[in-house]
Amino acid sequence: MNEKKSSWTNMVYMTVQTPLHVGCGEGNGKVDLPVQRSIFGHPIVEGSSWKGAIRLAKGYNVAKSTTDENGRSWISVIFSDMRLLCFPVKSSKYAYCFITCPGILRRFIKEREQFGITHKFKNIQDAQSALQNSINGRVFVPETLKEEKYLYLQQYSLEILYDPDVAVFLTDLWKEYILHSGKNYKWNQEKNRIVVVSDEDFYQLMENGMEVVVRNQIDRKTGTTKARSLFIEEYVPEESVFYGFLTQMRDILREDEGNELSNLVNEFASMKKMQLGSGKSLGKGNVYLEVIHNE
Repeated sequence: MNEKKSSWTNMVYMTVQTPLHVGCGEGNGKVDLPVQRSIFGHPIVEGSSWKGAIRLAKGYNVAKSTTDENGRSWISVIFSDMRLLCFPVKSSKYAYCFITCPGILRRFIKEREQFGITHKFKNIQDAQSALQNSINGRVFVPETLKEEKYLYLQQYSLEILYDPDVAVFLTDLWKEYILHSGKNYKWNQEKNRIVVVSDEDFYQLMENGMEVVVRNQIDRKTGTTKARSLFIEEYVPEESVFYGFLTQMRDILREDEGNELSNLVNEFASMKKMQLGSGKSLGKGNVYLEVIHNE
């Protein structure tokens, strides 16, 4: 007898196509308008933010409540926060590389396993063991860079480490992303760009790579700049990669709502591009979304 699942989860990759600002509503002393961040300091996009953007794009509530026979109200679609997976930085070998770190990869794999998201990553256990030895000033690279001694990321020189298990895992992970990023036609150019640095180096490189823009306010009456109106706005750079989860609650739905909700989830899966956050009139916040259907 097959037990009916109480929920069904798909993973979502989000690629930033133009600089992204999803604000947190208050300054931090250095930046007047910072982006949303996790408790660890990494940029995130809260679930309510991308849920609202999809609602605006589609013109209806994508996470409506349902009421069961006992009058209880439930949320039928759950949006997780979008978490940072890879961050683009200037590189000496390519125009830029994508960096990630052991802490991010551990959480990524753990969350996938918790939600039952299948994968085809090879050598994952051995790779995770090798990544535990990650230290500051060194970088794990794909096979094509194993003969190099150093890799320059931004102004930093990092000693190259090569581990075959890590290299295979990175290739499999990156291939899954590229095939779900709208850039699958560029696999040969993109496959060697992902590297792993230590958690501390990742944070430093990420902080240096965030875009900071100084802007001013215009007085609508005079059409000129207001006095003392300069403000600093922070952006996540283009090509940054996030991941999140979209969960459909099944056991709380009435039969007449099931088809409607399934259709809604399918519509979301077919929506590739949307605008997120502020700066729409400036061309900011364009993102590419791709749902990985769980098998």
